[in-house]
Amino acid sequence: ETILTSAGASDIFVATYDTNGALLWATRAGSASDEWGNGIGVDGVGNSYATGFFQGSATFGSGEIHETILTSAGWRDIFVAKYGVTGALLWAKQAGGTDWDYANAVAVDGNGNSYVIGSFQGNATFGPGETHETTLTSVGSDDIFVTKYDASGALVWATQAGGTGGDRGLGIAVDGLGNSYVTGRFQGSATFGASGAAQAGSIHAAQAAATVLTSAGSDDIFVAKYIDVPLAVTLGYFLATPSEEDVRIEWSTATETGNAGFNLYVETETGRQQINPALIPSTVIDSLEPQRYAYDVVGVQGDFFFIELVNVNGGSRMFGPFALGVPFGAEPAAEEEGYHIFLPSVLKY
Repeated sequence: ETILTSAGASDIFVATYDTNGALLWATRAGSASDEWGNGIGVDGVGNSYATGFFQGSATFGSGEIHETILTSAGWRDIFVAKYGVTGALLWAKQAGGTDWDYANAVAVDGNGNSYVIGSFQGNATFGPGETHETTLTSVGSDDIFVTKYDASGALVWATQAGGTGGDRGLGIAVDGLGNSYVTGRFQGSATFGASGAAQAGSIHAAQAAATVLTSAGSDDIFVAKYIDVPLAVTLGYFLATPSEEDVRIEWSTATETGNAGFNLYVETETGRQQINPALIPSTVIDSLEPQRYAYDVVGVQGDFFFIELVNVNGGSRMFGPFALGVPFGAEPAAEEEGYHIFLPSVLKY
């Protein structure tokens, strides 16, 4: 028997029962505000994955080794938490923005990757502060999001669907190949597969072209399947190095498929600014060999940089933030083929 006491109006609980219905463990998370647990999944070894929304500062795994306090950016933010077989918190992550964001369901594949679906309003950031941080912007009052996290809780990708109406992502399932199946409801015209999704070796894309669904009434049902396919470009290395007023940006790709080129960005006090005035072309459109690049620029002030990979069809993927002077990945050996340097005109901001 376990008695849980809420810290606020309503708290989250997660509990495990054996096959006979006997309680194995129960735990809580939350704050003095309002939190809901909306979905749960389990992996092959018995770890539990919970998702929903929280307000204010919510504590997960209170008093435990991995105790985590999440603070919402707005009215309600999304949480995803992983618990071990005994109920101990392993990690907790948040996503969202200044508006109303919530998750409704989570599914887990055989490798411990978790897939989450829900809805968001305005700008919602997934994987904040991580290498593959992604910010989605809703077209209407509510849009659908689908995200994938790896077994350690790092964001793999995030994508969206919807239109100008209120759209809800309500359910998700995943098969043995990492294909995800999602369902919910939408209003008016809703676009699926408009731009694919993020990062870390995979791209989440419904199909080559977008699908636009139009509801027959105020709300219609949707079912969509997304597949994991190899990322067009595998980023192997990135480093922005300061030198007096100059910044030298170096990066390399392990493979490139249908790659048109790159854009570089710096985070400034006024927001994210593009560094290069024109697309930096790829040395090759398709390659299984490492390709190396460098770009020199003067007058850039900022501590964090981003790189955008642009494919031949106009689609793009953003990687970052990368801290100034801190390398990402492993620098390829100098003798590797495909080395190419771009030395652009001096830029001032």
